[in-house]
Amino acid sequence: MPKKIVIFVLSLCWMTVMLQAAFKKEDIKVFQLDNGLKIILYEDHKMPNISYYTFFKVGSRCERPGLTGVSHFIEHMMFNGTSQFGPGEFDRLMEFSGGANNAYTGDDFTAYTDWFPTKALEKMVELEADRMQGLLFDPQVLESERGVVASERRLSVENNNEAILYENVRATAIMAHPYHWDVIGWMSDILGWRPAEIKQYYKTYYAPNNAVLVVVGDFETSKLLELLKKHYGPIPAQAPPPPVVTVEPPQLGRKEVVIRKEAQTPSFLVVYHGPACSNSDYFALS
Repeated sequence: MPKKIVIFVLSLCWMTVMLQAAFKKEDIKVFQLDNGLKIILYEDHKMPNISYYTFFKVGSRCERPGLTGVSHFIEHMMFNGTSQFGPGEFDRLMEFSGGANNAYTGDDFTAYTDWFPTKALEKMVELEADRMQGLLFDPQVLESERGVVASERRLSVENNNEAILYENVRATAIMAHPYHWDVIGWMSDILGWRPAEIKQYYKTYYAPNNAVLVVVGDFETSKLLELLKKHYGPIPAQAPPPPVVTVEPPQLGRKEVVIRKEAQTPSFLVVYHGPACSNSDYFALS
């Protein structure tokens, strides 16, 4: 075996030993509040920082024709104020504390990610718990954000040949299941969402019994748990969201879509149906 490969293998073995020594399964603490909120905690005191992730079990697969893209839209609205904190206050307070944050929407879930110094923990818990239940859908802000999302679609999809190809291939490959449409949604739906529909969607899916909170970093589990109970505990659970019952039928033959559009170079995309993430083959293919 060449010397470089031996060194590389030994390095991997050493990294594995170090990771196993630093990370033990029994150190991960899992709790559930009475309202259904699942909490996963892992103490790490190497640095005075905390990573705070909130996952909601909602994505584009939960939508329907006429309401496509609304999961992504609510992600935008989550930074536009609550009854307690005004528009932009979340980001302002996060930056003031020395932290940073982000969010993203997928087919199956929406995630909100925060990183901040330990000293800011209580304020961050308050902010996150507040917007889980108190999102403010101000009509002016809502319409302004609708315009932002419509512009995002024009820029990222309609003026992007590769994105247009992907969207059309996806819609061709997946016929029945809600994976048929992309996370951004169809433009006609973006322009047509009714405020009452958006509010109801938020109420249905942004509930403690439909969320998982993961916190890693410099904190004491017992004290943090009391803090989480204080701020999240009073939030009422909602009725379980409706399940996605549509099953994609087997593909019976080759599907093909051709897009004719001005471009400097042609694009070609081939996709295959893969196993569900619950299938052991999923990890090998990933």
